[in-house]
Amino acid sequence: MKTICYLFLVTLFLYSCKSSPENEYEIKYSVINTTDTLTGQVLEIDSLIFAASVSCVDKYLIITNRNAPLLNIYQSSNDSLICQIGTKGHAKNEFTTYPSEFVDRKDENGDILLEVNDMPTLRVVNLTSSIKQKRVIVTDVYRPEDFQITDCDQSVFIDKDHVAHYYRSRFDGNSRDSNYLPSCVTLQSGKTTDTLYTNPFLITECNEGLIGIVNMTMFQMKPDHSKFAEIGCTQDYFTITDIATKKTIIVANDNHRDFHEEVKKISNNNNFNDAARDLKIANLDIYASDNYFFLMHDGMTTWERDDYETILGHEIRIYDWEGNFISSFFVKEDLIRFAYNDITNYYCPLNIEIPSTN
Repeated sequence: MKTICYLFLVTLFLYSCKSSPENEYEIKYSVINTTDTLTGQVLEIDSLIFAASVSCVDKYLIITNRNAPLLNIYQSSNDSLICQIGTKGHAKNEFTTYPSEFVDRKDENGDILLEVNDMPTLRVVNLTSSIKQKRVIVTDVYRPEDFQITDCDQSVFIDKDHVAHYYRSRFDGNSRDSNYLPSCVTLQSGKTTDTLYTNPFLITECNEGLIGIVNMTMFQMKPDHSKFAEIGCTQDYFTITDIATKKTIIVANDNHRDFHEEVKKISNNNNFNDAARDLKIANLDIYASDNYFFLMHDGMTTWERDDYETILGHEIRIYDWEGNFISSFFVKEDLIRFAYNDITNYYCPLNIEIPSTN
């Protein structure tokens, strides 16, 4: 089995619509037009089954694997492997699980730093030094107790004095009477915190077992740390929040209007497994670059996704950071993760080659 990385040279055309949110929340409804089918160079990368993440950082393509605590570092425009670095353990320069969810920045010397999510720890890796020395060089390690928080899904430094903590939707206790809370981002400076609830479409009137699925979200920080985006996985919407102004733009596609009724109908099915498998998956992944962010749109139920032969490909929707739709492309592959490089204009989705059963 192999992980397949496809490199596509993408030309993006901006369109003239701009928005300036007047209120704390602005809701837009988006019309999507798929404009082209992408074809490109295929790179076959051995032994990267169950990819945890793929990221374009400067001139590098970094892929991690759920099976190993490794950073697999490639040249971003070809299949040239620079190094595979990382070991499992509890030392400063080791990973306790598998590294994922990178956010990059540069230090005062111009070295590239990676904020690596090594649940529940945040490790800051000096990528420049790590590549030179062919081993992981960790400069700082932050644990939940360092921030005096609990149960956070991801932490990202906005700058050296401010941290953003992302929480997926969740119950606020273990009992049946617990309240179900929407996803949120808590901004922290020292002991001062400010929580932003940016999920506008929380659903609680459904089969109790479905609550976590219908409210599932994903989070990405813009590389300059000025904004963050959150997408619905089963609900077809996303939000963009400006950290300085704390204003949120909500963009929902027209078919999102019918989702609540669809959930109510599915919830009438007493069999939880059947109900869960009847839900359509809206978005599978999100990737944030300097100028754009990308949604990997699906639109299939989990029943349909179990049959690999029926998966014809995925739609990639491209937006700017004002929530304006830019373009949409179709990729004729069953993708799992993807990235985009602003420098080279290469779009890098990942696929897993499924072995034949014949």
